[in-house]
Amino acid sequence: MPSWIRAAAGFCLLLSGAAGLVYEVVWERYLRSLMGNTTGAVTAVLAAFMGGIALGGWLFAGAAQRSPRRLRLYAWLELGCTLHALAFPALLSAVGAFHAWAIAGAEETSLGLELARLALACGLLLPPAVLMGGTVPLLAGEVGATHLPALYAANSLGAVAGCLAAGFWLIEWLGLRASLNLAACLNVLAALIALMAARLGEGGALCRANGPEAGEVVAERPILAGAFLSGAASMTLEVGWTRLLAMLLGSSVHSFALMLACFISGITAGAWSIGPGVAGRVAAMGFVRGQVLAAFLALLALPLAHGLPTAFVHIKTSASWSFGAFQAVQFVLSGLMMLPAAFFFGRTFPLAARAIAPESGGAAVGRLYAANTAGTLAGAVLAGVVLVPGLGVRLTLILGALGCLAAAAFAALSAMTVRELALGMRAPAAALAVLFAVLPSWNPMILTQGAFRLRRAPVSEPSGEPSKPRRQVVFFREDATTTVSVEEFGTGARTLRVNGKADASTREEDMRTQLLLAHAPLVLHPHARDVLVIGLGSGTTMAAALAHPIRRADCVELSPAVREALPLFESINRGFWKSDGRARILVNDARTFLLGTPNRYDCIVSEPSNPWVAGVASLFSQEFFELCRDRLNPGGVMAQWLHTYEFDEQVFKILLQTFRSAFPHAVALRLETNDIQLLGSTRPIRPDFAAARARMGLPAVASDLRRAGVNDLFSLAALACFSETGLAEYSAGQAVHTDDFPIVDFLASRAFFASASVALPDARYRFGATDSLAAQLLGGKRPDARQLLAFARGNLRRYSREAVLDAALEAAAALPADVDAQRTAADALLEMDERIAALEHARAAAKLRAGPRELEMLYRCAMGVAPLRQPFFEPPDVSEAIAAKLQLRVLEPAQVPHRLDLVRAYLLGARWPEAERELQSLLVVEPSHPAALELLARLREQERRRVE
Repeated sequence: MPSWIRAAAGFCLLLSGAAGLVYEVVWERYLRSLMGNTTGAVTAVLAAFMGGIALGGWLFAGAAQRSPRRLRLYAWLELGCTLHALAFPALLSAVGAFHAWAIAGAEETSLGLELARLALACGLLLPPAVLMGGTVPLLAGEVGATHLPALYAANSLGAVAGCLAAGFWLIEWLGLRASLNLAACLNVLAALIALMAARLGEGGALCRANGPEAGEVVAERPILAGAFLSGAASMTLEVGWTRLLAMLLGSSVHSFALMLACFISGITAGAWSIGPGVAGRVAAMGFVRGQVLAAFLALLALPLAHGLPTAFVHIKTSASWSFGAFQAVQFVLSGLMMLPAAFFFGRTFPLAARAIAPESGGAAVGRLYAANTAGTLAGAVLAGVVLVPGLGVRLTLILGALGCLAAAAFAALSAMTVRELALGMRAPAAALAVLFAVLPSWNPMILTQGAFRLRRAPVSEPSGEPSKPRRQVVFFREDATTTVSVEEFGTGARTLRVNGKADASTREEDMRTQLLLAHAPLVLHPHARDVLVIGLGSGTTMAAALAHPIRRADCVELSPAVREALPLFESINRGFWKSDGRARILVNDARTFLLGTPNRYDCIVSEPSNPWVAGVASLFSQEFFELCRDRLNPGGVMAQWLHTYEFDEQVFKILLQTFRSAFPHAVALRLETNDIQLLGSTRPIRPDFAAARARMGLPAVASDLRRAGVNDLFSLAALACFSETGLAEYSAGQAVHTDDFPIVDFLASRAFFASASVALPDARYRFGATDSLAAQLLGGKRPDARQLLAFARGNLRRYSREAVLDAALEAAAALPADVDAQRTAADALLEMDERIAALEHARAAAKLRAGPRELEMLYRCAMGVAPLRQPFFEPPDVSEAIAAKLQLRVLEPAQVPHRLDLVRAYLLGARWPEAERELQSLLVVEPSHPAALELLARLREQERRRVE
């Protein structure tokens, strides 16, 4: 056979592999948008795609052996894929209409619904997948199994290229439909090359391909069984590794693309490493040895679950990485875990083909390809649906390694007797037993710490432990879609983490957002009766909604494990799920639920995770907002959470414009420093303020709002950082995030890497906009001093510092004899580092009332000003700070913090003897107090320096 025909075949499979991965990524995105992100929907897509490839390998096995026109048949398969790609939008529309009909009235998943999804996915994806499945056997039959390793490597290399192209550039730049069309062009190019090769040399190739087989051929069935088990084991390990690495390296679209590309790269290298002389029994035993080595390497990678997070953080913080360079770092770190075993998985299929069909054997290659692909399907379904939810990621990886040994055992039976196998497996079995005995268990605190979000390396104390608040994991569950944990700190605070990312907590800064997400829209839309909350979190938002006199509150949550964690947050969610008959928690994908439910709502509160998390951006798309709009009653309100941290202005504006495309009447509230809530409707937002005041007067609502720092209706209305006009002006001209052009998935991931944040224009925070909620409430008048004071007090360190300072200063000027006004002004000025002005207001407050809060503020301001007024070569004057603390000691003598602050003041003023006396007297009472011991060490260091 001419070498150029083999080269042409390899290039065709390179193009076919690239197109196939682009198709897989695009199809999965389209069908996730249609069927949801549930495990059942994803499994249906996977089953249709991989099952079709396996079926194609089986169906075309005979043609690969007997057909005299294999290259032409291959070309027709590629053109068939092209035609399907061109028809896909129309087919998807038809399938979408049928899916909407099938799930009508269904609010939770069921076996019947999952079977309907499987049927729809098969109807849509099975035909092109069957065509793809026939490509490798046909070309293997054309060039012979001798050259199969190179063909398989080329196909895998194309898959790597397609995976990276789709995950990093194509979809971001071109969108889904154009990416699909580009993949179709690759199919056309492969078909043209195959037709040219057929025209120029197919006859000679056929004579060679149908010649007598060379080398010793081993039994086929054990090899087929081994190939099936190897495929199952490899996919089980890939699912486990992906779940683990998502917790360690992050779960953005770029991270998942790198993980998949890394795994396929190992397969490519393994296939490429097979020499030309390996065949028959030698190839079979190479298969066996490779599976044993893959098992050991997979097990040896388990301890990396502890080492990779630390390495990741230190590498990340050691230099200023560009985005591309850091993706390469992530690829390398992923490779440490996956590449060694994946290398031997890449040798499986070519060695198995050499064993049963050393020279030609197109039919045998087709059967083998079908068996191996069917195994990968079985492994993916088993790991994702059964093993990870039932046993956890660690045991899933161990079972995947054992699957490799099972594959080795079956393959060995093709070349040896059962007795020989038993004798030969003694040494690997003994080594495995020793390895199991020494393998460490995993520490959930390390796995769930969210290393991908750490911006600096942890500082180690002398003990070697990271210097962070003491914490323990009190809840850890791995369900089919996520890994959910709850960590508890020494302070008693708890945090809910999903795949290592904090999504809810009991901390006050999070409580404000979690409470106001429900209270803000339900106070401003006080006649709401039916409420939907998307995303359960700690359950605080649901509990806040149920504090209102509503008829029904439904909550849709994707992860069952999040629902299981609810009891750990009962102190803030009031255990609503146990006793409130108005509440329902439905485990489902939000889009699927909205498409299927017959219910309509007066208010929908959406609080998903961050858009840089893979799959979450679909809950910020135009289609999702339109779906929510269609499920609202006339005049209903959509309340959408959004953040400004780990975001840039472009992404933020795109999402604002996307929201406005579905809800033309929209305003934005700044609930917390970095948390925004968009309120949108199809009608102008004109609250019934009289009814809103009545809602705020309800005891449970009033209690929650006080905790959130909202003391009156003006304080709530003044949170609006964008009026309807302001929001339209700010986001004008931006692109819209859609299912077909999901740009936010990619832009948000880059912004997260850059640790960007959105600096909202300060002018938008003021109360003077004529169409703002505050202006509507006040009827065009300026707020009075009491309203401004309530706003400033409730929003210190929680809102725009400039807006809080303006309100505080205006209130203090209007209320010179009000101690709260003066103290609040001092606090707001201190936040802006205006220390001298802050001290003046603190003095005024202390003169009006020398209470604990006023004296504490005076101490803080005096300590801040002292270094500014320090004479040359003289210690700062801290007498005012000391006087304030001495007064506080009289008022609150048992408070250790006051004594510590007094020591700090003495140290700052270089009043060493007084610092020594105060410390020694404190250590008599608190001999092991860490802060006191730290101050004593500072004092001793100062003494040493004075002596020197």
